[in-house]
Amino acid sequence: MLLDYCSFGDGDTIYTAAYAPKQALASLLAQPKTPAEWKRNPELVPINMAWIEKSRVPHADSTLALPAIFYAYCSEAYLNGASGRGLEPAYYVDGRTDSFHEGATNMAVNLSRSRRQPYLPERIEFLHAEKSLVGPGRWEEAPPEQKGFTNVIFQVNGWTNVGNLTLPEDFSVSYFFCCRMKGVPGARLVAQNEFHLLRAATQCGLADLKPALEGHAEINDWRLNRSGVSFLVGYSTNKWLAEDSLVTLPEYKSAVRLSKARMAEHYRSPDSGRRVLILVLLAVSICTPLLLWLARRRGAWVRNGNSR
Repeated sequence: MLLDYCSFGDGDTIYTAAYAPKQALASLLAQPKTPAEWKRNPELVPINMAWIEKSRVPHADSTLALPAIFYAYCSEAYLNGASGRGLEPAYYVDGRTDSFHEGATNMAVNLSRSRRQPYLPERIEFLHAEKSLVGPGRWEEAPPEQKGFTNVIFQVNGWTNVGNLTLPEDFSVSYFFCCRMKGVPGARLVAQNEFHLLRAATQCGLADLKPALEGHAEINDWRLNRSGVSFLVGYSTNKWLAEDSLVTLPEYKSAVRLSKARMAEHYRSPDSGRRVLILVLLAVSICTPLLLWLARRRGAWVRNGNSR
């Protein structure tokens, strides 16, 4: 199913709605296994999808086009504010589809910008970090050939003027993957995707930019995500919920229980069993001589008692 995406940033929160084709609902209702309640109340069918996340770049369902389009038309303010701290990734860091929510929130980059307003990116090179992401919040030392390796190149290939603004007319995003091959150290495989876009200027108020849900949607809400430990609240509704309303949902309570279980697993040391064994052996090594000494003393007491 092809979806139409619409994202809107409000402070440090991104709202993204994805609309299904209109014929999708009719097709779903025509299926014999579709619940009767949905057929009676088609307006309640969560045919659309939505995401809420604490970020500046839309990640949503990890559709790679979303962050690429953001970087093509992102604001000068984001780039200025992120100066020196890296940028949110425009790709799956170390191949993990939820890498941003697992803690890969800022990646080192080489950035060059247009010299014309609104000073948008002309080229961004996303570089591999010193460590590799191997799990939620888990990082390991990266192989030597990956450190500083160029993972992604965003490149504007043509510009157009809209009023007093110079905007990208054509841009590409190239994804590079570093892999080890026997006999060929540091061999590199390259895959490239290109996006060709034209954007028309429209007149609207700021409130109009926030995407309407257009009926019920399945929402994945990441606002309360703990960096590196997944905390996702999933629910169905036809409007955007505030955080104080989010925490009253039964789905929130279920997410809390799941998060606690994952936290316990996340911080459980793989060496805990080994430490228990060491403590047991240590206790035995200390207690055995003491027990032998007591046994000898008892034997001596018994002999002395018998001699008397």
